[in-house]
Amino acid sequence: MWREIEEELSWKPQNLNFLGDIMVEGNRRIHAFECQLDCKLEELVLQEGQEIGSFSTEEIIKKSLYSRKWKKYYPISPVSAKVFHNFIGILS
Repeated sequence: MWREIEEELSWKPQNLNFLGDIMVEGNRRIHAFECQLDCKLEELVLQEGQEIGSFSTEEIIKKSLYSRKWKKYYPISPVSAKVFHNFIGILS
C-alpha cells in the first residue's frame, strides 16, 4: 500500500491503518486502509486516474459525488459503498 500511494499520488503518509478485507464480485479481495492526509489535497500529484477529491460524510451518504473536473454528479461504486458500510459505518 505504501508503494501504491507514493506511486499514484507522489506522497508518503506517516501512518497507514489496515481496516480489513472484503470479498466482492465473486472471489475478488479488497484490502481497505485509512490514513491521515497531512498536506493539502491540491499538493498531491495525481499520477493515475482522472481526478482526485475529498468528500464529507454527508456527501457520501447521498451516494452521489460531484466531480469538479467534469461538473456533474457520479454515483458511488458498489465496491466503494461496501467499504464505507463495512469499515466506516455509513451506507447500508
